[in-house]
Amino acid sequence: MRKAGEMLKQCVMCNRLFEDYLDMNLSCPDCREKENQLLRDIKDFLWDYPGTTEAKLREIFPVTHEQIVKWLREERLEVTPDSSIKLTCRRCGSMILKGKFCDHCKQRVGAELEEMKRGLQSKEQNTKQTYGMVIDRNMAPGGKMHFLQNKSRPGIKDPRSVNIGKPKEAAPKTEEKPVEEHKKEEGKK
Repeated sequence: MRKAGEMLKQCVMCNRLFEDYLDMNLSCPDCREKENQLLRDIKDFLWDYPGTTEAKLREIFPVTHEQIVKWLREERLEVTPDSSIKLTCRRCGSMILKGKFCDHCKQRVGAELEEMKRGLQSKEQNTKQTYGMVIDRNMAPGGKMHFLQNKSRPGIKDPRSVNIGKPKEAAPKTEEKPVEEHKKEEGKK
C-alpha cells in the first residue's frame, strides 16, 4: 500500500516506474545516476580540453543537444563566449553563458519577488482577527464562554459571549453581563 504523498511515475528515459516523493524528478534514480556520471565525464573532458565544440562532445559522448542545453540552463555547465551554443535570457533576450536569466534580470526578479512577499505578509497581518477564549472556572458547568477582543488589533467589534450548556435561567449569576444586555441598556439611555 502506498503512503500519503507518494508519487508513482514513469521514467522518461527507460520507461520504468519509480517513486518520487517530492514530485521533482522525471527520471528514475538509476537513469539520474547515469546522467550525473555522463556529466562528470564531460566536465572532466572539458577541463582537460577547454574550448571543445558541442559537435565534438556529441561525437565522443552519448549526449544530445537538448541535454547539453538543459545542463546549461540548470547551471551545471557553462559555455565559453565563442561557443556555437547561444543561450538567451528568458526575460530580456540578452546573451548569457549559463542559467535562465542574465545577472540584471536575476536581481530584478529577486527584488520583485521580495516586494510581492512583503505585500503578502502585510495583507496577512491586516486580515488576521485574533480572539482569546476564556472560561470562568469559578462557574458551575454550563457557564459562559467569552471571546475577548484582541487589544492590539483596532477595529475589531465588541467581544461576544456564548452560553454553553444549561439555559440562561439555570446558569449561576455573575457580575458580568452578556453583550445583548449591554446593548439593551445602551438603547434605554
